[in-house]
Amino acid sequence: MLEQSGNFTAGVGRQYIGEIGKTDNGVVVVTTHLYDGKKSLPLDIELYQPSRALESGKKDKEFIKKPRDG
Repeated sequence: MLEQSGNFTAGVGRQYIGEIGKTDNGVVVVTTHLYDGKKSLPLDIELYQPSRALESGKKDKEFIKKPRDG
C-alpha cells in the first residue's frame, strides 16, 4: 500500500486501509491472482475510487462497494 497526502493524486483520501487495519489517508488497489498451490501469478490490478473522487459520487457507475459476507 502506498500512503499519500494531498488532494491531487487519484484515489487518495481517508478510507479503510485493510493492510493497516484502520481508516487513514491512502490509496487502495484491488488485485486478482491465479494461485496453483505453489505460486501466485498476478492477473489484474485496479485502483479503487472512493465516491468523493467520482463526478457523481455514490451514484457514479464506477463506484463499487465491497460485497458483504453472508
